[in-house]
Amino acid sequence: MVSFLWRMAMFKKHQFIFTAALLAVALIIAQMPNVFMQTPQAVLAQSAPDCGTEPVTLNAYFETGFDIPFKLAEEFTNQYPNVTWDIKQDQFTNLINSTPRLLSGDNPPDLIRLPTMVSFAEQGLLKNLDEYAEAFGWNEWPVPQLNQNRVAEDGTRGSGALYAMGLNYSLTGIFYNKELAAQIGMTEPPATLAEFEDLLAKAKDAGLLPIMQWGSAKSGMGLAFPLQAIMASVGPVEPINDWIFQKPGATIDTPSNLIAAQHLEQWI
Repeated sequence: MVSFLWRMAMFKKHQFIFTAALLAVALIIAQMPNVFMQTPQAVLAQSAPDCGTEPVTLNAYFETGFDIPFKLAEEFTNQYPNVTWDIKQDQFTNLINSTPRLLSGDNPPDLIRLPTMVSFAEQGLLKNLDEYAEAFGWNEWPVPQLNQNRVAEDGTRGSGALYAMGLNYSLTGIFYNKELAAQIGMTEPPATLAEFEDLLAKAKDAGLLPIMQWGSAKSGMGLAFPLQAIMASVGPVEPINDWIFQKPGATIDTPSNLIAAQHLEQWI
């Protein structure tokens, strides 16, 4: 059966936001080549970003199974021909195990894709990106998009200096089949959870698969993201973020999150 909506939709209160899990983030390491050594003030003074004219090779280390780093590197070189890339890949487990040695060595990668950064930031192995965020306008993005990559002096996430940027970031477009959507009268994305569920019901009545989520429902692997989405829709997001950022006393055992879990059971 053809899937009507094949990617899980993520909700916020009064907003309809589609989110992909940020499984890993690109971390910029402290030792960097001249291509990025211009001061942010110098960049701001220019009409457009400039990488100079001298040949530069950027070294990157990413997890296998993702082709987006290669596509981004190709586009970067198209815009700045003097910059080329040496991209290495390894399995996720090997990457995690070798990261401490790589980052503390004499020739660390300029960019690395990782799911964690607190300990490396505390050890001074990652570059503080606050000035770059200011120079390139990243601070104009929705605050939560950057907070997840900030580390405070006490080692807690969610505030403090910025140490990472996502490869594709967590806000993405909506994915649905326009032809199938037209069959149920859907002309634009829904704006609320109620509207979304109304469309799912219409798809089901029309004999279409309303929604599909990766992973196994039996193992719970594919249910984490839809649950988080409903949690953020039916209750306040602050307790969720506090729990994610491991703040003292944080918990997700709340009445609204119980409602979210019960709501998800109805979808299954």
